Amino acid sequence: MDVTAPDLICVLSRENSMPITNPNCKKGDEVVVIGYPAPEEWRTKRGIETLGPKAFGFDYEYIPMEERFK
Repeated sequence: MDVTAPDLICVLSRENSMPITNPNCKKGDEVVVIGYPAPEEWRTKRGIETLGPKAFGFDYEYIPMEERFK
């Protein structure tokens, strides 16, 4: 994993750089995925409890994306 919630994971169309929302992603789409650091509010203990990986059923700890790329 390179980027996890609550950091922002953005999916863009490779063709025109427009965002593609989850319901509109379909198999075969050519996309670019980029990440942005979450706002500080979401990086607090409560924010991570609410929107971190475990809130989505994943069994690993949140590590800020900039920590992963040192």
